[in-house]
Amino acid sequence: MLLIIVGNRKECSFYYYSAGCNLKDTREYNTVKFYIEQTSEPIVTFIIEVTGACNCRVIGNTYSLNYVAYCTSVKDRALDAAHVMVQYENGTRFKDANANISGYPDEEYGKLKSLTYYPSSQEELIELLNREKQERELFPERKPDALLAMFKLNYKGDYRHENY
Repeated sequence: MLLIIVGNRKECSFYYYSAGCNLKDTREYNTVKFYIEQTSEPIVTFIIEVTGACNCRVIGNTYSLNYVAYCTSVKDRALDAAHVMVQYENGTRFKDANANISGYPDEEYGKLKSLTYYPSSQEELIELLNREKQERELFPERKPDALLAMFKLNYKGDYRHENY
């Protein structure tokens, strides 16, 4: 199951995958820490639980998210990352999560494409994600346009919540 966290601040919007937030030292985890520790501006957030796709559109359930409470719980219960899959344009390497990974091209595999972190216990991560699922509050059934109406388009083309 793919969970996407979507947030909106005064100057930008952001999204990231929920599983990454629950592994320490990942990009997603560090983003959560940054927004809770370094900024005091309000952040409007929700989770999209992707259930499918049809005609190039994502289909899923939308849940409200108390971002401050979410960030606090992520910091308290995040798991240590044990391994990282380093994807290059011509192959893949698996490394220890503590290994020094540079953005320079690999001599054998070429340019770096992506990093995917894994916990030492996949079962623990699944259990953590299942606990999160039980805590979510489903938005009332409504058309997608009604949810997007909560946001106003700002001058940069990002969505901004009407309370800003």
